[in-house]
Amino acid sequence: MLALGNIIGCVLIWAVQYGKLVTTGSVLWGPQWIGVLVIAFCVWQLFLAPFLLRKFYQITGKNWVGPIIVSVLYVLSAVANTAIHSTLIH
Repeated sequence: MLALGNIIGCVLIWAVQYGKLVTTGSVLWGPQWIGVLVIAFCVWQLFLAPFLLRKFYQITGKNWVGPIIVSVLYVLSAVANTAIHSTLIH
């Protein structure tokens, strides 16, 4: 339930953006719609986060280790995706 709850917002944004693209041929959120595409890289991390957090807690017994590791991985992925997309746009 938590994994699906984490990704439902991203899936709704995709559905609205690409639903409008398919039906009208234009995007809803203007010329900078590449930001919606970046969400594709975040969905798998958001889906796996509850499982990773629970596993880290079972291994270490500490409730702060998992969030720190998952946060660092998420930030590294977001920075890498931003760097890749900003070089593609310019």
